[in-house]
Formats: sequence, structure tokens, C-alpha cells
Amino acid sequence: MVVGIALSLDGVREGLENVFASLSVTFHDHMLVVVGGLALLAFVVKFIKPSTSKDESKKQGAYGSIVIHKESKMAQLMHPWEVVSLVKMLAQTKLGQGKAQLPNMDQDSTWCFKMVKKVSRSFAMVIISLPEELRLSICVFYLALRALDTVEDDMKRIDSKTKIKMLQNFYLQLSDVNLSIKGIGEGDEATVLEEIAHMNKALATLPNSHQEIIIDITRKMGVGMAEFVEVDMGQGTVKTADYDKYCYYVAGLVGEGLSRLFSASGLESPSVGENIELSISMGRFLQKVNIIRDYLEDFVEGRTFWPQEIWKKHMNNLGDMRDPSKEVASLNCLNEMVFDALRHVPDCMEYLSSIQNPGVLFFCAMPQVMAVATLAKLYNNPKVFTGVVKIRKGTAAFLMEHATSMPKVRGMFAEFVMDIQAKGVSSERQATLVKALNAIHADHLEAPNMGGIVLLAFSCLVGSVAFLVSTRGYVLPPLTDAAGVASLAILFASVAILLAFGFTPFATADKKQKIE
Repeated sequence: MVVGIALSLDGVREGLENVFASLSVTFHDHMLVVVGGLALLAFVVKFIKPSTSKDESKKQGAYGSIVIHKESKMAQLMHPWEVVSLVKMLAQTKLGQGKAQLPNMDQDSTWCFKMVKKVSRSFAMVIISLPEELRLSICVFYLALRALDTVEDDMKRIDSKTKIKMLQNFYLQLSDVNLSIKGIGEGDEATVLEEIAHMNKALATLPNSHQEIIIDITRKMGVGMAEFVEVDMGQGTVKTADYDKYCYYVAGLVGEGLSRLFSASGLESPSVGENIELSISMGRFLQKVNIIRDYLEDFVEGRTFWPQEIWKKHMNNLGDMRDPSKEVASLNCLNEMVFDALRHVPDCMEYLSSIQNPGVLFFCAMPQVMAVATLAKLYNNPKVFTGVVKIRKGTAAFLMEHATSMPKVRGMFAEFVMDIQAKGVSSERQATLVKALNAIHADHLEAPNMGGIVLLAFSCLVGSVAFLVSTRGYVLPPLTDAAGVASLAILFASVAILLAFGFTPFATADKKQKIE
């Protein structure tokens, strides 16, 4: 209607005709420049696009030949704000932004950050967000536990008795500034153990309270890991309590140690480090999501963690879940595992709400939103039994960019938990879902606006461009072409909407919501 009124005015009509004519002539006369510009843009996009061969193979490690299920590029393009976040992240990575945040360090500290980047890119990216009072302490803490984990995971080079003794006594070796452990692990993990003296020297420079926490958690974790070395894990843990116990040792203790470090640094209140149960629940949630996702990898390696108390309700053998003819039973088992992880969401919300420092909040929240996004992807998904299911890179970039405040974290949790709800939830699991959603909505939240009007605007933009190119080529339509002018108007309107929502990709919900 607006277009029609504008065109009815002679002055406006004449002005638009002149503009359209000038643009058409300019475009036609400088076709080579336009084509060259597009080629340059394609080169830039190719330059910032990450490698998908060598880097991916290194990152997957033990996945080996196991299929990794990823969504298509077209599916990624249907989420424009994820694309924007991904481009931002890739550009920042290529330009080296963030490196300046690390101060000049001694040789041992530099080695610690270098090795963290090699063994865990995701952790290396978020550690930059931490305040300086915590950065090196948590870097050393991570490396110490990663070294311990490498000892536990090595199934080829160490016999059980030697491994148990190494795990139990590993914490005692953290004071040895000449330590070198050779012949265990592979690749960068093996290098960490061989050159671990650098880590021990960096540890010695930390505040005494930080050293005590790191050594104490390493001791507890080593003892816990040793407890499971000689347990036959070919068919998973026996009881759900055993499953929870294992998750406590390998991840819950990480949450406990981090919380104690947050409080010891003075950046968070003492209550953060004292409320151990919430810290443990945070770690268990992350670990359980990984265990569900890695079903096939763990099964192939002969060391699984899905509790028999759950999967024996649905089938006779854990490996039978790979049988397509038993898909219904397999999905029921998978969904029960997902809901076992989902019951930790209220604790995660309570813990994150207690964090006051923005850098610490991002450090804690980012892996949590990644985990809940992965959980939504795993729910009722038969691909879990044929490979490794992963969230879109754009989703990961979007979550990493926006996990900066509790309203946004709550909004993203709500988005993915409601994705689970939309796929269908059995009546016996409704209570867990309601409890999780009520905990998420217990406070102010900002929900991601990645669909709805945004998706419609993006679709209209693509459609209008396709129509104009197919009917007019690369020449702007004359005002006498009603369909062409309408398409052009839709194109401009779509761009305006995308730009408007692009700067604010969250919809604010001011009122508290409760799920009855």
C-alpha cells in the first residue's frame, strides 16, 4: 500500500525512475568491477572459513572412523544470527583478537597456556574471559586434571595395578619441579606428561590457598578414578548411583575445585565455594551430556558408562541399541538418559545465579548452555547410535557470544529445554520437565530471537533476490514492472528487519513466568 501511494505521486515516481535508471547504467557499465568485488568477497569468505580436514581430525581424537553427524550448510544458513556470530568469531580468531589480554608471562606460565590451547581449544577460548586473579590458577588446575585423565584413559601402555598406584599418588608428584612422565598417552596429551615440570613450576608460583585446592582436588579425583580401573565397564555401570559416583569423581570434583578457587580469589563470596552440592551438580550435568553423546565411541572402545539400571529396562544388551529394528526401545532408553541429565538443570540455574563477577559467569555459563543445546539435539535422535551428534558451529558461536548475563543464559536454556518438550515427553517424565522449566523461568530472562519473524524476513530476502535475478538478471526493474517493484520493496524491507533484529537478537520477557 505504501509503495502504491508513493508511486501515485509524480515527483516521487520521477525521482525513483531517475535513481533506478542511474543505478542500472552504473551496474551495467561497471560489470567487471562488480564481478571482481564478488570474487574478492568469495576469497575473503574462503580465507576466514576454518579448515575441515586436519584440524577436525585432530580435535576428534579417539572418534577415529566413527561418523560425526553434522547439519548441512543450508540448514546453517536458515539461522542467520548464528551465521553472524560464526563470522564474528572466525574473524576475531583470524585477527588474533584476545591475545593482548594475556600479560607478559614467564616461560612456565607461557607453556601452560600454550598446552591448554593444544589439548582443548574451547577451554583456551573461554579462559581469556577470566579475571587475572584466576586465569593462571585455573589453567594449571585444568592441566593437572587433564594429565590425570590421560593416565586413566591409557588402556594400552599401563597395567591395572600400575595405573591404580599412579592415580592414587599423582597428587604427590605435583611438587616435583623436575618431573617428566614418559610413555603414556598420545599426541599433545603425552607432551603434557613429558613436560609436566613446567606446570609444576607454575603451580608453585600460585597463592598457597590456590595450590592447596588444586592438590586436594587432584588427590580426590585420582583416588576416585582408581576405584573404577578394575571394574568391568563393557556393559556400563551397574546402578544409577554408580553412574552418579563416576560423574562425581571425573567432573563433579572439577566443579567443586573451581568454586573453591572462585571464592579463594575473593572475586566470589565464600558461599560459592561452600555450597559443594550445587558445584558437583554443575559438573555432573556436563559429564552426563558427554557420556550420552559418546555412546558409540565408548562402546567401540569397550568402556561404557550408561547404567544397567536404566538400559536393561529397554533391551538385553547395551550394543543392541545400534540395531535399527530396535529403534523404539533404543530411543526410549536414550530419552530416559537425557532426562536423568535434565534433573540437574535447577541446580545449574541456582549456581549460576549466585555468580557475581561477569568473567566468572561467562566461564561457568558457556559450557552449560553448550551442554543443554547438545542435550536437546540428542533427545529422541537415532543418530546417537550411529555416530557422534554435534550442534551446529553457528549455534556454538551464538551461545559463546551471548552467554554473558543470567537473563540471556536463562533464555537460551528455556529455548533448548522447550525444544525437548516440543519433541514429545512421556507422562512419567513431565515432573522433571516442569521442575527444570520452573527453575529456568524463576527470574528475568531474554529469549533468543533466532526464528519467527527473523526466519520469515531472511526467507523473503532470498526469495526476492532469486525472483529479481531470474526475471531481470542484474538490471533493476522499471517502475512499470509491478512485480519487480514489489520484489524490490520486499527485499529492502527484509534487509531492514534483519538489520534491526541483528543488533538485538533477543526478545526481552519482563514478567516472571511459571510453567504449571
